Amino acid sequence: MVLSIVLATGVTSWLVAAFYDPLNARHAVGYRALQHLNPEEKFSAVATMLNEDAVPAMIDLFEASSSETIAGQCSACIHVLHLTEMSGRSHAVLVAHKNRKGELVSTNQMDRLHNAFLNHEKRKEGTIAVFPFTAISPYATMHQDICSLALEKGVPFVVVQFPRCDSGANTEVEKAARSIVPQVISQAPCSVGILIHHGLTSTRPLLSDLFLYSVKVFFWGGNDDREALTYAARMARHPGVSMLVTRFLMQGEEAAAEGKDLSWDDVIFKEFVRETAGNERVTVEQVAPQDINDTVEVIKSIGSECDLVMVGRVQCAESTLEEMLGKWVETPELGVVGDMLASSDFANFSFSVLVVHQHT
Repeated sequence: MVLSIVLATGVTSWLVAAFYDPLNARHAVGYRALQHLNPEEKFSAVATMLNEDAVPAMIDLFEASSSETIAGQCSACIHVLHLTEMSGRSHAVLVAHKNRKGELVSTNQMDRLHNAFLNHEKRKEGTIAVFPFTAISPYATMHQDICSLALEKGVPFVVVQFPRCDSGANTEVEKAARSIVPQVISQAPCSVGILIHHGLTSTRPLLSDLFLYSVKVFFWGGNDDREALTYAARMARHPGVSMLVTRFLMQGEEAAAEGKDLSWDDVIFKEFVRETAGNERVTVEQVAPQDINDTVEVIKSIGSECDLVMVGRVQCAESTLEEMLGKWVETPELGVVGDMLASSDFANFSFSVLVVHQHT
C-alpha cells in the first residue's frame, strides 16, 4: 500500500513537471505587441536584469521611450525586475516593492539597481512610473518569472539584458543572462527586446538633465523589423532623440516599387515616414546594395556617435541574410544582424544594440 502511494506520487510529480506549463494561461488573453497598440497608448514594459551592468543602457532606452508630450503626464510605465539566484530557499519568490498606493514596501530587499530607476523616476517628475520587483529563483526557471510578470501586467514588451561575450568578464551571472534569452523568446506573451550592452557605460551621466540620444534603425522587412520600426516611431517623439532609419531594398525592388501592390512592410514603412514628416531629428534613407558585401559595409558604417542600434531579430526571407551569413552566426537568438553587431568587429564601439522579436 505504502509502495503504491509512493509510486503514484512519483509518477504524478513527473507528469506535472513534464507537462504543466505555468505560462499556458497566456493563450487565453493572446499575445501583445507594440505594433498592435494605439499609438497614443502609454508605453509599458518589463525590464529584467541580473546585475547592475545593464542599468545605464536600460535607463537610456526607457527615457527615450517616454514621449514627454504632456508635461507631468506619465507616458511610460516600467516594471523593473531584478533577477537573483536562489540560495538557501525551498521555493522561488517574487517580491513587489510598491503597493497599490504607490508606497515602497519590502525595502530591505531592494538594492542599488532598483534605486537607480527610482531616482530616475523622481527626476522625471511623473512622466515615467517605475515599479520595482525582485525575483529570487534558480537560473533555470528565471524565464518563468519574467514571462509571468509580463503576463500579469499585460505589457506589450519585455527587455532582457545580453552582456557582450567580448566584454572581458564572462562570469556565471553573465552566462546565465545570455542563457535566459532563448527561453524568454519562446515563452513570452508579448514582444521581446534583447539589449546587448557593453556594461557600466553610458554616453551621458545618469544624473544629467540633458538627454541627447542618437538611434540608428536597420529595416529589411518581416515581423521583427516592423516591430522594431514601430518602437522607433515612439522614440522619435522624444525631443532629445535623433534618428537615422536605413531601409535595405533588394535587387530590382527599387525600380519595381511604384508598380507593385504595397506589402505590409511597405505600409508600415510609409506610415513611419508619414508620422515623422517634418521632424528634423529623423532622417530616412533607402539603399539598394549590389550584394551581401555591400550590405555588410552599410552595417559597419555605423558612426561612433551612435547610442543605440535597433534591428529585428529575423529579417524577411527576400533579404537573403540568413542564406548568405547564417553559417557564421554564433548566437542564433540574436539573429544574423544582431549577432554581427554583438561580435568583436564592433568591440570598440560604445553603442548598445536592441534586437527586437515580435510574437505573432
